[in-house]
Amino acid sequence: MTEKKDKLALNTDFDSQIFREIIRRHWFLPIVYILLFSSFALFYLRYTKPVYRSSAKLQIIEEDRVGDLLGSGNIVKDDRVLSKEVELLKSDVLFGKVLSQLNIETSIYAEGDILTQNLYRSAPFEVIIYKLTDSSLINQRIDVKLINNTVQLSTKNKIIGRTEIDKHLVTKKFDLFIRGVKKKHIVSFLNENNVFFIINNKKSLVKELRPNLSVKVKDAKAKTIEISYEYDNPRLCYDIVNGVLQQYLKWERDSKQNNVNKTIEFINSQIDSLSNILKISKDSLNNYRRETKILNPESIGKELSDDINELNNMLISFEEELLTLNLISNKINKNPNRLEIYRLIP
Repeated sequence: MTEKKDKLALNTDFDSQIFREIIRRHWFLPIVYILLFSSFALFYLRYTKPVYRSSAKLQIIEEDRVGDLLGSGNIVKDDRVLSKEVELLKSDVLFGKVLSQLNIETSIYAEGDILTQNLYRSAPFEVIIYKLTDSSLINQRIDVKLINNTVQLSTKNKIIGRTEIDKHLVTKKFDLFIRGVKKKHIVSFLNENNVFFIINNKKSLVKELRPNLSVKVKDAKAKTIEISYEYDNPRLCYDIVNGVLQQYLKWERDSKQNNVNKTIEFINSQIDSLSNILKISKDSLNNYRRETKILNPESIGKELSDDINELNNMLISFEEELLTLNLISNKINKNPNRLEIYRLIP
């Protein structure tokens, strides 16, 4: 038996009838796809927080003035220096100092239907904590509502206090102050938004915000380091990057000043010890010269000249005194006159 193989024939020619049939049956698919992807893009843009990024570049200039002064060169490799500075910029200690300088012990939020917005430095008021007795309020949501022109604070549907703007609220649990930044907008802001604030824990705040900080070597040859921060609040990004730079420059200034002070103390101590040794050696040498009656050939001429000048001055003084005494004696022995004697006395 012979086997017959089916051969597939490919049509490479354009068929207008087939094209019209495809359009007739599937004309709605492009519109569906456009609407679908447009809806997805609109939903993504509307309900996704934008991420902002702030960055700065830092150039490391390593100068060993102490080593140059003491005569010992600095043999530290550039990559090790850059690695040390990168680790310092990423450290929790430095980042904690940055947050302390930013004064964000409380964070204010505006809650929406889907998204919750961090109102760092954009809320019309700020909450300042003077004293916190109840530590259970830390990291707890405290709702802020405006009722009869007074601000009501509540947590877990329980009212914990009422106060007015720019006044202290003192309770058994806390002592806080709500300061109005833009007083004209506070009423409309509280009426239009669900506002709450959180009393931050410093350690947990560092753990929450520090992962967004990026520190990396930009150019090893130029010794440049890039510091960047990404977050959904542009002001916070800028303030954190600027704070990291300021804290690093402050630490570098203090560190270099301490090294300079230590070097100056070391040099002063060496100068004092060497001065004492030099003085002791000079005294010992002079004592030895006096005991052995050894003259210094370099100073013997000057010493003799000074002695001769001193003797000449004494001789001239004695001659003047002798001349004066002779004059007085002659005046007294020859016809002494009381008036002339009085004149000679001065």
